[in-house]
Amino acid sequence: MAGPDDELRKLSKAGGKPVALAKTFLPSNPASDGADVYWFDALSGVQKITLAGGGAVTIGECEKGAAVALDSANIYCATELGKVLRFAKADKAVTTLAAVENVPFDQVAVDEKNIYAVSVISGIYRIPKDGGRAETLVPVDHQLVNFAMDSSNLYWTNYDQGTVTRRAK
Repeated sequence: MAGPDDELRKLSKAGGKPVALAKTFLPSNPASDGADVYWFDALSGVQKITLAGGGAVTIGECEKGAAVALDSANIYCATELGKVLRFAKADKAVTTLAAVENVPFDQVAVDEKNIYAVSVISGIYRIPKDGGRAETLVPVDHQLVNFAMDSSNLYWTNYDQGTVTRRAK
């Protein structure tokens, strides 16, 4: 079960004391849409709680989930098994969008058309939101650590080389 430090907390942008939202087990990569917070819980799967508090709700199972990302209609979960799942916010319907053999995903992000799943040891993959083959955008031969994107570019850091790299989407 959750230990004393396994809590999802919120903090006002103005600062102050963190407020506990939910007990959770090994929470991973929380994401918010401004009304709710979503995260992966190692025991319960993809979870949701309103920013106002209350009880956490299970959205669905995402075996060996590593990260979640959101858009206006869906929650995406990337797994250590190389899968990307989509959960509809409206009815929690789940769809497997892609599976990449022998690629453990660690991070995930979305834009208006695509999902970007990241494996720190394999690279950055682009998957169409409607599903399809995962395309390797950036193969890595050194450990990729952090990932970010904006409307035009992907950015990542490389631990071994001490670099930050940019690539057009």
